[in-house]
Amino acid sequence: MRKACIMLFLLGFICQALAFNNFLEQNRVELTPEQKEEYYRSLEDGRNNDFNPLGIGYYWVYHCESWPDTWYYRPRIIKSQLVNDSLFFMKSYRHNNGGIIVDAGYWSKNVDDTTIIWDSLHTIMEPFEADFILDEDFNVTATNYEDAIDVYHSMYVSGATTPFKCLLIEQGFIEVWGILTEYKYLAYNHPEVIDLYHTLLWARGFGALSMINEWGGFSLQGCVIDGVVYGDTTVTAVEEITLPEIPQIKISSSPNPFRTNTLISYELPTKADDAEIQIYNTKGQLIRKERLSGKGVFDWDARDSFHNQVSSGIYLIRIKTDKQQAVRKAIFIK
Repeated sequence: MRKACIMLFLLGFICQALAFNNFLEQNRVELTPEQKEEYYRSLEDGRNNDFNPLGIGYYWVYHCESWPDTWYYRPRIIKSQLVNDSLFFMKSYRHNNGGIIVDAGYWSKNVDDTTIIWDSLHTIMEPFEADFILDEDFNVTATNYEDAIDVYHSMYVSGATTPFKCLLIEQGFIEVWGILTEYKYLAYNHPEVIDLYHTLLWARGFGALSMINEWGGFSLQGCVIDGVVYGDTTVTAVEEITLPEIPQIKISSSPNPFRTNTLISYELPTKADDAEIQIYNTKGQLIRKERLSGKGVFDWDARDSFHNQVSSGIYLIRIKTDKQQAVRKAIFIK
């Protein structure tokens, strides 16, 4: 019985690989140097041309196969938030597999063909204790494991605290739903868990087109990017699931700028635990912190934890709970 299962897994992997290679063969496009130059010049037309496009209302429909099960899931971007004057987006990975609804999601943004995760609570890759983590790097040129780039790779929704090793298998140009675009075929190898080895085909402006591992894979059926529908976004094996809105921390300060003190008004979600107000200077040094609960007003008199008056400048006021945080700027003028 075990041998038969292994044979079926291998057969599924071979079928997935053959279908993937056939897709590339049928849709791969060879461009002249002049056409490549024109293509890269066209990327400046304002369309979202990231390999991992992010924007409110974007969503993707994937058909997943992992023998003997098949299902659909729809990652979507549900909201955005300013972090240090940069706009981050929450992509929620929600799918229904065998009647079990699975949720995962991260705040992320794109910077020069990389995707960065905001991990303010250090809930992932905790040993690194970093607020910002490299999630994907589409600039990768390494073609061997020794030179591979370390990426968190949230697309796989692994929850691992050790990054994946990412390397380039192939790159070029392809037509996706009649649109000429660039593709990167990447391999991800987990240094500790052998079963987490897999490959992904990414297309600029569309995101991940397909994934293959030894257990199966997924393929993109359709997506909505910048309000434009590509492919078929209506196919699904489960009825549409409405994502609940997560209550947010409310915070404001007045006056701002201030000369003597500023009143920091706050309101926490009803189920928030371990709430704390933290005040940082522009060097990232924590100068004051206090416990909070419910809603109220914190009167900051421009003094640190040792009752010393701080110098004039910009300060970051952060209210942090066990699940989220909110940050505002305050300007102190002597």
